[in-house]
Amino acid sequence: MISGPMEDRWFLRLGEEERAALLNMGAKPFQTSPGRFMREYVELPDSLLDSPRELSGWLLKSHTYVSGLPPKAPKQRLRKS
Repeated sequence: MISGPMEDRWFLRLGEEERAALLNMGAKPFQTSPGRFMREYVELPDSLLDSPRELSGWLLKSHTYVSGLPPKAPKQRLRKS
């Protein structure tokens, strides 16, 4: 998952350096509920949402990061005896 909405917020998945840069611009660590943080995700500041050009650059960074992640291993299914 690269990005998405949650209620009236928008979140984005980024690597460590990009995440730190965005947090310095006013983003916040993304929480699905109070105290439940999603690792690697940040909640975008309103100023970024108001700038389509800047937002598209961050979406591209997110896409590049997520595209470079290794595939998830499939979950093991329990076999019924």
